[in-house]
Amino acid sequence: KVEDGRYTASFISYLKPLSMKSFHLIASMSSGYDDALKKFRDALEAPDKYFDYRRREWRGFFDRSVPPFQCNDNLLTKLYYHCWYVCKCNVYRFNEGYFKYPFTSTGKFRLKPQWFWDTAFQAIAEKWMNGFIVGSGGIMNILEAQREDGHLPFTLAIDRFCFEETYGRIIQPWIIPVAIWDLYLKSGDRSLLEKSLDHLVKFDLWMERNRDPDGDGLVHLILPGESGWDNSKRFVLTKPFIQANSPMVKEKDWIEPPDFNTYVYLGRLLISRIAQEIGREELHREFRDKADSTLKSLQMMWDSKVNLYLDQFVDGHRRIDVKTPGGILPMFGGVPSMGQAEKLVSHLTDPEEFWRPFPVPSLSADDPDYTVEDTYESYWNGRAYPNVTWMIIEGLCRYGFYSVAGELTLKMLRVAVRRGEPYCTENYNPETGIPYIDPMNNIFCYGWGTLCNDLLIRRLLGIQPEAPRDRVHIKPLFPEELEYAVIDGVRIGLHEIGVKIRRGRKGLTVKLKHRGEKTLKIITPQGEFKVKNGTVKLTVADGPINHWLTL
Repeated sequence: KVEDGRYTASFISYLKPLSMKSFHLIASMSSGYDDALKKFRDALEAPDKYFDYRRREWRGFFDRSVPPFQCNDNLLTKLYYHCWYVCKCNVYRFNEGYFKYPFTSTGKFRLKPQWFWDTAFQAIAEKWMNGFIVGSGGIMNILEAQREDGHLPFTLAIDRFCFEETYGRIIQPWIIPVAIWDLYLKSGDRSLLEKSLDHLVKFDLWMERNRDPDGDGLVHLILPGESGWDNSKRFVLTKPFIQANSPMVKEKDWIEPPDFNTYVYLGRLLISRIAQEIGREELHREFRDKADSTLKSLQMMWDSKVNLYLDQFVDGHRRIDVKTPGGILPMFGGVPSMGQAEKLVSHLTDPEEFWRPFPVPSLSADDPDYTVEDTYESYWNGRAYPNVTWMIIEGLCRYGFYSVAGELTLKMLRVAVRRGEPYCTENYNPETGIPYIDPMNNIFCYGWGTLCNDLLIRRLLGIQPEAPRDRVHIKPLFPEELEYAVIDGVRIGLHEIGVKIRRGRKGLTVKLKHRGEKTLKIITPQGEFKVKNGTVKLTVADGPINHWLTL
C-alpha cells in the first residue's frame, strides 16, 4: 500500500513447524524493474548462496575495518559494533552525476540524498574505521558540486541541488572544515587539505557576498532550516512552530544565530590553519584576520542579562530572548571568556533548564513552549540531538570542564542503549531517553547517531590523534561505572596503537601498545612520553590537555 507517502508491505506465511526448519524472505531493488526482477529470481533459486555472501561481506568488514573493542559493559560493546553496522549499511556507491564518490547517507530508510552538515558529522565518526573511510568521499561530492559563484548545495541529489525550486540558494551549518581538520589529524594525509582548500575559500566568499551585507563578519540566515533547527522557537517565535510562520519567511526579517556563526568563525580559522599547513601563507594571514573579525562580532552577541549568547535580527540587532543550546555552542569554537564559559555551564547543568535526565534538550525546559511529545512541535523545541550534545561535550573539554563532559558523554552513550538494545537515532526524548517512533520526525539507523563511537574512543578512552606530528594525546574521561575497556588496531597516520584502561584499587592505569616504523610521542597531562614498537604504562591524573581544534 502507498498511503500519505508511506509504503507498507504485509506478508502472511503459513508455517508447518514439523516439516519446515526455516523460510526465506527475499527482497530486491535496482534502478530498473527488469534488473530488480532478475536479482530476485537469482536469489530465489539459491537463497543460501546470498546469505553466505552477506555473512562473508559483514565479517570481512568487521575484521578489516573495525578496531576491536571490548569493555565490561556488554551494552556499550554492542553499541560500538552497531554504530559501525549503521555506517556501512548506509553507504551508497553511484559513481555518477554529483555522486562521484561513495558516501554515507543520513538514513537509507528515508533520506537518500546527501545532507550538508550530516555528511560532516558522519565523517567525524567514520574516521576511526580502517580502510573504509568514505567520509572524505562524501565531503568531496559536496565540494566538487560547487557552482562557479562558490555556492554549495543545501542538500545534494544525484542530478541536482535539492529544494532550490522552493527556497532558492540556501545553505546549512558550516561543519565541513571541522570534519576536514579532524580527518587530517587522524590520517596525516595532506591531499584532502590540498583538494578542499580552494572550495572552502570560494564558499566562504559566497557567504560573505550574499549573507553579510554590513561586513561585520556575521552570516545571516533566510530560512529556519538553514540553521539545521527547522522549526525551533528561536526562529519561529510564535505557534504554530512551522517554518512558514517564521518572521524570516513572512517579513524577510533575517536572523544571525550565534551557533551558526561559531561554525563560520571556526571555518575561517581552520581555512587559515589549512593554508598554513600546505604553505599558502598569504591565504593563511587573510583568513586569520577574517576569523578575528568574526570572533569580535560574535563576542558582542553575549547577553549579560541572560548570560547566554542570543540570536539576533540583522535589522537593529534586536535580541531574541529564547534559551536554547545554540547559546551554549560558542564554547565549541572557543568564543567565550572563561568567566562567560562558567556561566554557560551553570545554564547547562541546571535541571530546570538543560540538565534533564538525558540532556541536552533543544529548548530550555523552563520555556512555556518546551515539549517532548511525539509530534512535530517537539522536533526542535524539546527533543535532544546527538550532534548538538557532541559539540557541547567538545566545548566543555575545550574549556577544561572534564567532569561535566565525562558525565554528559556517559549519558549520551546510555541514551543509545536505553531500550535495552543499541539504537542510532536522529533525536531522542530528554526526559526518558527513548527514541521517538514517528518516522517523519525521527529516523533510525541515522548517521550522526554514530557520533557515540567518536565519544567512546576520543573521550571515554581519551585517544586524540595528531598524525601530522607523530603524536597522540591521551586524556580518558573514564567513568566510575566501568572497570575496564580495551581497543586495538587504531591507526594514526603511519602508526597503529591499542589502549587498555583498567580500574584498580589505586585508580586507573592505562597501557598503550604501539606498532610502527617511527617513534610515537604520547602527550598526557603529566608530560610527554615516547614509544616505538612496544608498550608504555601511563598513570591517569587530573590536568588539562590541548583540544584538537587548537592543534
